[in-house]
Amino acid sequence: MRNYFFTIAMGLCVLIGVVSLGTTSNPGTALMALFAATLGLFGVGLGLYQIRASHKAGRTLSIFGPPAGLEEYQRRGPRHGTRGENWFGVFMGTWIAASSLWRLDDGWNALDMIFFSLALADLVLHLLIDTFTCLDLAQRRDGQRWIVALRVLICQGEVKLLVPPVVIEEFDRNEARVQAAMTSSIAGRFKQIRHDLVTYGSDDDAHAVEVIENLGRHLPLVGAMTTRNFRDIRELLVAGQIVEQSEAEIKRVVERGLRKAAPFHSGKNSVADAVIFELYQIATQGADLAEHPHAFVTTNHTDFSRANGDKREPHDDIADAFDGTGSRYALGVDGLDVVLRDYFGEEIEELFEETDFQEEPRRLDDIVAAEKEMFDRIWYHRSLQADYRAEREGDAEELERNQAVAGPGRARVEATYTEPGQLGPYTDFEIGVLNGKMSALRWVLGSEWDFLDT
Repeated sequence: MRNYFFTIAMGLCVLIGVVSLGTTSNPGTALMALFAATLGLFGVGLGLYQIRASHKAGRTLSIFGPPAGLEEYQRRGPRHGTRGENWFGVFMGTWIAASSLWRLDDGWNALDMIFFSLALADLVLHLLIDTFTCLDLAQRRDGQRWIVALRVLICQGEVKLLVPPVVIEEFDRNEARVQAAMTSSIAGRFKQIRHDLVTYGSDDDAHAVEVIENLGRHLPLVGAMTTRNFRDIRELLVAGQIVEQSEAEIKRVVERGLRKAAPFHSGKNSVADAVIFELYQIATQGADLAEHPHAFVTTNHTDFSRANGDKREPHDDIADAFDGTGSRYALGVDGLDVVLRDYFGEEIEELFEETDFQEEPRRLDDIVAAEKEMFDRIWYHRSLQADYRAEREGDAEELERNQAVAGPGRARVEATYTEPGQLGPYTDFEIGVLNGKMSALRWVLGSEWDFLDT
């Protein structure tokens, strides 16, 4: 009876797989459906064979384990798997069928992701990203898109960074200069625009001047946000696999320099670039590129890219190090993006969607407006508390005085904040949150911590 049940279950597996293939447009689900159908066909064939063999033997055999008391059949008949092997086969068939049935066209589900991760468990993409690309990535406002994705892939063991020590040294040496250049260039442009508006503009340009001044005060916050990119990238580099140069690499660099081969063809001192490339080449020569693909990512197209041609292609002097599949040449952040998408497909797309955020620092006028709101709401609450105290104490004179003094202010606040709950009544926790917000906003504006006067 169990053989019949197994055969029917595998037949359902085939049916579900075929239906899934015909209805899904998602590559992940299609892969699962194809595997389910294939395994189901195999299971149906095995089940029918066992049923036929059991009828010949005159007994009902079980596919879930070797039958007892049939030595002759076991000697002449088919080999049965161990009980654990057979249960594993049933579990895999049921799991795949359920995964295919669960979500036909809704993208990757949890089981698809587990299966895909198991299928690619041995594939590790090795990236050597040069200093120029790291600096370019740090300067991008959307840099966290790739930084966070790389961090996740590295933690999952799907990406490994190959880091020559010279990359970290050059990154540290250039960080302060690049940050200062970013801020000063923007500040200089704002200063020139303001000067032109004041000098050549009309009275109607007063609002534009105010906007420019606000943006100028906004610049330090922009610089602080950029600093985070530099810090995060450096952490990734330090945590990567450090690849030290040996005498062999130094010798190859010297030979390359004597031949004036790229990256020495441009006539400048490119020893550091040559060392980075030789370390990459040594890494690829000692690796199984089918399971451990490599990519060399650089923004330095002058030294590494094809001369007078497509900058996305390597220079002819180094082209033999790249086959386009196991070893790839990528130009800049855009090239890194292409490599990640090619190797990880929908997995990287999902990571990009989850990490595609840009935290814009608040403008000064936004901070001032938020502080004013907290002030008004807290002041309103405190003024009412003063009335309640006077009522409890029976001090009618004090109550009348409070209402006379606070009345106009309360009317203004009540007309401004009309949403339900904006003006209380508050719990102790809620009024504590409002005070904490006002304290933080005032600290940003230059006040000391815990300055809560209203």
